[in-house]
Amino acid sequence: MPSSIRVRVERLALLGAAVPGFDLRPSWLYRALSLRGVGEVLGSFLTRGICVKGLERCFAQPDPDEIRFFVEHEFEARTSFEGRAAYLSLLRTVKDDFTVGAEAYRAALARLGRNVLVIHGREDRVIPMSHAQRVVEGLGLTHPRWLDRCGHFPQIEQADAVNACLKEFLFAPASR
Repeated sequence: MPSSIRVRVERLALLGAAVPGFDLRPSWLYRALSLRGVGEVLGSFLTRGICVKGLERCFAQPDPDEIRFFVEHEFEARTSFEGRAAYLSLLRTVKDDFTVGAEAYRAALARLGRNVLVIHGREDRVIPMSHAQRVVEGLGLTHPRWLDRCGHFPQIEQADAVNACLKEFLFAPASR
């Protein structure tokens, strides 16, 4: 981005987010996939059935039609050479965000003060609730939204509740 362009963020909503600067230990599978060579080999074995099982773990109450929709619309792109390469690149670079860039992330989030909203599903098996709690505590946030019967996709599983939280958060007077 050219140095003459400045981006101003007034508020930030984090939905089921992995937040650099706060401790998060990824599952063994994500750690294995991030290893050069290992990720390429493991990624080549991805099938529709494995994709279905992985997506089911993302939901507290998986809807077979929702899962089928995701697989039908994303499987080919995600399993193409380019799709796998992009995903593995993401896994490998996010490690640096949590280590090398951790303090910068914490500082940037701290500058937002209380203008950060954390929305997290209590049954999220991708990003543990304990991580979201560390973010809330570390930033001194007072109004996180913990959603019952909700996994990693609160915007899908609890769309009405998430939209209500976002509306309240985005249109409330700014605070510091």
